[in-house]
Amino acid sequence: MKRKTITITEISQKDGRYSIKDQDQLSYSFFETKQNNTPSKAFEGFKNMNLATNSTVGISYDEKPNPKFPSNPYKNIMFFYEPTDEEQKQAPAFVAPNEIKEKKEDDKKYWEAKEKRTEKSMRTLNAKKGASEIVSALINAGFVDDKNWLEKFDEVAQQIYDYMTIEKITINDL
Repeated sequence: MKRKTITITEISQKDGRYSIKDQDQLSYSFFETKQNNTPSKAFEGFKNMNLATNSTVGISYDEKPNPKFPSNPYKNIMFFYEPTDEEQKQAPAFVAPNEIKEKKEDDKKYWEAKEKRTEKSMRTLNAKKGASEIVSALINAGFVDDKNWLEKFDEVAQQIYDYMTIEKITINDL
């Protein structure tokens, strides 16, 4: 069992199961009742402590494997508790939803830029691979001197790259 002090940023409930998100957008859950239909300790603590969005609270939780997403285990809250003074000092500050949105937008920009760099790298790699095959065929057919193959390789690779990025040339131009 793990312990952690969190600041609640979101609460949802469906079919007797409560889901809570913390300041890091990590999800935790607990059930209103146990299997024998008596209230769970987590639900009793949630209700007795009048927890709501922006509440800072200590949680004891258990992690269970998530077969669909192994790197993101289920986090089941066993009970809530009042954090000690030391835990309260170390408690993360609440991040307003608009700040979370800005962070997500920054993350989105980062991943979009990374995707563009990856696409460019893949185009370059594919262009060089295609150029090597074409220049090899040209050398074998006698159209390119063995001495001038590197010059022809660079030219063909650039044409393929241009074709893949701006589609201004046709395959016949190669």
